Amino acid sequence: MTETNEMTGQVKSKKGRGKIGLIIVGIVIAAILAVYLGISLYYENHFFYKSTVNGISSSNATPEEVMKKVAKKTDGFSLEVKERSGTEVIKPDEVGLKTEDNKKGFEKLLKKQNGFAWIGSLRKTTAYESKVLITYDADKLNSRLQTLKDVSNPNITESQDAKLVYQDGSYYIQPEVYGNHVDMDKLTKLAGEALINLSGPIDLEKSQCYYMPTLTKDDETLQKSAANLNQKLQINYTFSGDGVNETIPKETMAGFMTTDDKGEIVYNDDAIRAFVKQMASKYNTAGKPITIKSSWGGNVTVPGGSYGIKIDQSKEAAQIKSDLEAGKDVTRDFNYSQKAERNPSTYLEVNITAQHVYYIKNGQQALSSDVVTGNVTKGRGTDPGAWYIQSKQRNAVLHGADYETPVAYWMPFHNGEGFHDATWQPSFGGTYYLIRGSHGCVNLPKSFAATLYATVPAGTPVFVYNMPGTENNAPNTKDAESLKQDIANLASTPITAASESTIAALEKRYSKMAPQAKALVTNYSVLQDARAKLDAIKAQTASAT
Repeated sequence: MTETNEMTGQVKSKKGRGKIGLIIVGIVIAAILAVYLGISLYYENHFFYKSTVNGISSSNATPEEVMKKVAKKTDGFSLEVKERSGTEVIKPDEVGLKTEDNKKGFEKLLKKQNGFAWIGSLRKTTAYESKVLITYDADKLNSRLQTLKDVSNPNITESQDAKLVYQDGSYYIQPEVYGNHVDMDKLTKLAGEALINLSGPIDLEKSQCYYMPTLTKDDETLQKSAANLNQKLQINYTFSGDGVNETIPKETMAGFMTTDDKGEIVYNDDAIRAFVKQMASKYNTAGKPITIKSSWGGNVTVPGGSYGIKIDQSKEAAQIKSDLEAGKDVTRDFNYSQKAERNPSTYLEVNITAQHVYYIKNGQQALSSDVVTGNVTKGRGTDPGAWYIQSKQRNAVLHGADYETPVAYWMPFHNGEGFHDATWQPSFGGTYYLIRGSHGCVNLPKSFAATLYATVPAGTPVFVYNMPGTENNAPNTKDAESLKQDIANLASTPITAASESTIAALEKRYSKMAPQAKALVTNYSVLQDARAKLDAIKAQTASAT
């Protein structure tokens, strides 16, 4: 019995100790819960530990305490502005800086806070923002910023990007310039943010409140462009063609190319167009007077007209840009919108004064005829100028304000004027045009009009001019044709000393002719050759004796 009692006592003792342990654990847990609950209730009225409101510490503070902190910081706040010329201080009263009573706003922020989540706030900063907190007078701030030394500085230097400059035959990079012009929009924004957040100072240099260059000399694109442009300057660019021999100078070519604000190569369209315009002025012949050898003797200057050369300036400018982009040597003629011979050897020649037309083919007279041109007494004179046959039409009807006339052969050359047959004209040549001149067209005998139509192609130049001194001097065709035949006969016989009288007679006949008639003797060079042979025979005979 004694042993059994001892065992029962031991068991009872162990159970007692277990209950006590549970009671202690319960008490600890209760205490922890009480502490947790107490702290949670505390943070129902206080901001979390390590929290901020608009950048101001609100750690364990009530909304009222935060409001006091804000007011205190605002009252003692001054904004430092660091300029290149020194540091200036903007005081609260200079900009109307003041604290708005925002206790209710802070209380709203606090209501969003879950007090029971306070443990998580121990490891991180909780930042709150309130819309209405600190205010300032924007006008006063703007006025105060205008007084800053670097802003009010009368000696402003603008920043400049690095750029390519052509000098002494090559491009080089001109370094950027750092100016002192303040970006007021950026400064005003930064100053406003600093006042509201009671932060600072503002460093104009570090904040890049000065207008800064965007492209520097170290820019890789700019350096590559410099190398590419210097390579393009080595291009040999030559224009070569009929009467054209022009090389683009290196200095001119340099003006065609530059770089943009990113350092990329771009082409100066204005400079290229100006160069092309200069070339057009130099080489275009359309609209400019042209001098030809008149069939009436000597040279005559014909007023400019539609005939001539025209450089296609738009196409030419585009071609230059394309060639520069390719970067290879160029030898070519210009791009033309209209081409023509600079010294044509085939053309129609109308002498208004003499009322005569010639068709010159390959430098030789092929056809000629008397004509009737526009009636100058009625203000309908044929327009002098360098034109060309625009088209050819059979059996056309010519229309005017007071007429409608059918013609068999029609070859217009300018502004409704052209060559055509005129069967109604009783006579051609002389001064008849002063009496029954046309409305501006060149009237032809029908048979000659048919021959001219069949012989002359469209596009043939037409040179119309006046030549004082040739009035009423239509050439004596019969005498000219007779002399031509006699010269042809002379060419078929050997030249001997006995040819003296024949050659002298022919020369005398030629010398007495009017210039217009002489022009019809197209084989006069044969007579000149005969005279040269005769003089050689006479010289040989004289030396022998």
